[in-house]
Amino acid sequence: MAVDSFGDLWQNDNDDQVMACRTTWLMEGASAGYFSRDGSRYWQADRRPGQDTFTAHWHQDDPGVLPAGDNTGAGAPAGIVRYEGDQIGPRYRGLLLSAEAGRNVIYAYLPKAQGAGFTLERSDFLSSLVKPNENYVWHQVEQDRRKWFRPSDVAVGADGAIYVADWYDPIVGGHQMRDGKGYGRIYRITPKGRKLTTPSIDLSTTAGQIQALLSPAINVRSSGFERLKATGAAALPAVKNLLAERNPYHRARAIWLLAALGPAGVREVEPLLADSDPQLRITAFRALRQVKRSVLAEARRLSEDPSPAVRREVAVSLRGVPFDDSRDILLTLASGYDGVDRWYLEALGTAAAGAEEALYSALLPVLGNPDPTLWNARFSAIAWRLHPRRAIDAFKARAAWPRLPADARRQALVALGFINDPRAAQAMADLTRSGLPDVAEQAVWWITYRKMNDWRDYPVDGWVIGLPEAKPSDLDATPSSLEQILPLRALVLDGAAPIDRRIDAAIAMARDGDGAQLLIQLAAENKIAGPLREAVGSVIFTNPDRSVRSAAAGHFPRPGGQPRMMVADVTARTGNTTRGEMRYYAAGCSTCHRFGSAGPSTPLRAGSDVGPELTDIRKKFDLPRLVEAIVNPNAAVAFGYTAELFVTRRNEPHIGFLLADGPTVSIRDGYGRVFSFARQDIATRVPLKSSLMPDPLALALTEQDVADIAAFLMAPVKR
Repeated sequence: MAVDSFGDLWQNDNDDQVMACRTTWLMEGASAGYFSRDGSRYWQADRRPGQDTFTAHWHQDDPGVLPAGDNTGAGAPAGIVRYEGDQIGPRYRGLLLSAEAGRNVIYAYLPKAQGAGFTLERSDFLSSLVKPNENYVWHQVEQDRRKWFRPSDVAVGADGAIYVADWYDPIVGGHQMRDGKGYGRIYRITPKGRKLTTPSIDLSTTAGQIQALLSPAINVRSSGFERLKATGAAALPAVKNLLAERNPYHRARAIWLLAALGPAGVREVEPLLADSDPQLRITAFRALRQVKRSVLAEARRLSEDPSPAVRREVAVSLRGVPFDDSRDILLTLASGYDGVDRWYLEALGTAAAGAEEALYSALLPVLGNPDPTLWNARFSAIAWRLHPRRAIDAFKARAAWPRLPADARRQALVALGFINDPRAAQAMADLTRSGLPDVAEQAVWWITYRKMNDWRDYPVDGWVIGLPEAKPSDLDATPSSLEQILPLRALVLDGAAPIDRRIDAAIAMARDGDGAQLLIQLAAENKIAGPLREAVGSVIFTNPDRSVRSAAAGHFPRPGGQPRMMVADVTARTGNTTRGEMRYYAAGCSTCHRFGSAGPSTPLRAGSDVGPELTDIRKKFDLPRLVEAIVNPNAAVAFGYTAELFVTRRNEPHIGFLLADGPTVSIRDGYGRVFSFARQDIATRVPLKSSLMPDPLALALTEQDVADIAAFLMAPVKR
């Protein structure tokens, strides 16, 4: 992250290996959108039908979440800084520089105000490549050493030059560093034909401290700031002179410092709330917030400012202020909303935190309409962002009204889905019976989804959708009977019982779905002796549940050892994309992975969300790495796809990926089904040593099959 002299905060954000990295401006008090709003659920748990990965990853369709910024795709985002000096030329002043180690580049942005936020148009400031590296392959060892440029950080020196740290390695990150010497370097970037020098600064004098305050280097200007602040009112004349500087960043630093120099300095800052530059009006307001007990008078004045960015700053300053004290300001701010600006809307929602019901009631007669089907876009968006309980009936009416556009009905359904109240759940249940197909379909999803978290304990009449079946529908095994399995488990653990009886009991458990999972739990807890492990291993890898077969690989010996394909043997073969497509679906890969293009006729990619999406996997993996991921799925399990075994207090076992970890714990199993439990109902959680992705042996795939599947996945996707 980086903070500039205006007080704006910028960040680089990595993703979950799904091509959704981003660069973003952050707004005070807002949610950046990775987790659910209560922090208990990962984005995969909240992904809604039809959402692309970037939208779902950062919860962009949820009220209470900031716009996600610039999607930089797949990569390894690192250091970030804003250039505030003039030494390399005026065209670069304000440049936001972002180090992207995976793509061999320093990205550049010149943020431009747009409404209450910023637009971020990306370009390449520095790269080791002639053409942009779209295919981020973090593990690939390349002979082309131009791709060994791995910028991990970017900074500005006291001379005004830009410095870039490069660890220089064919691999991104330390997990598989291949440069044994630990070779790295720092690049210094200066204007062609100009010599930049580091000035000599005497920090013992006011003149030297002022000179330091104007430095392009963060640490140097911090030294000047702290010394001038310590000087107190005596420094005020020199600091005040900086308000005439041409560089707005210099003026901004003076504003912060003046506000910190006591009442006389504050009096110099207050008139700047009327400065011609909106960014400096914002800086003055921020500086005054830090030193004044209350800025309600200033907020009231600026609530009618022509700049939506200034009004945004007023809004975030009201967070936590009692509604009775801020009511008139909030109404003025709401009247200034254009119905489109998401940054502004989120600022308004932040201001109303804890007072959503009161603000909705106050705005309804002013901006709304007693008939919710007649709401305009502006008030509809505000109501969506606030989603108060008082609007439950209104949202239900809007969702059910056939004359509203489909997007407006969807907006109302989303608002209902975010109200934690039994009446909202009942309204959604009623809408599952709507005569409008889009409404009924979405309501079914919402009620099924919320029944597994926020609405879990609500008594609602007319649930039309239940949780998924407790057992996979495509298994031939007889459903388990825990009453029969638990005595067998007791016998397996009975060290005084004859070993042959214990082995027979273990084998019987290994053939059963639940029994096998309980054996995995015991093995993870080191409660199964060696002979029993061998006996279990002779049977458990034929269990009809593929999740059991995969999980068992980390705890039991496979009969005949653990045969493995060699990556080189597979990549030496020529893959056939047509055969690969057939084998991909025949082997059941689509049971866990999405692959394909999205369009009007196919709003969802073909497949499931159990494992990572493979549509653009060729942009992330080269052929050897893709083959390695198929033949050795345990080598590097992607973040967010580490499996666990959960055993309830009733001894019911479930294997899956963690989706939510709050009062309600939710997991997705290897068949895509979601199971939810109250936290207090979970007796044991066992992290599994192996991936739930079956290896080729478990899928009966030959080396040629894998080569064909890899060729299919590496081919350009038809869109």
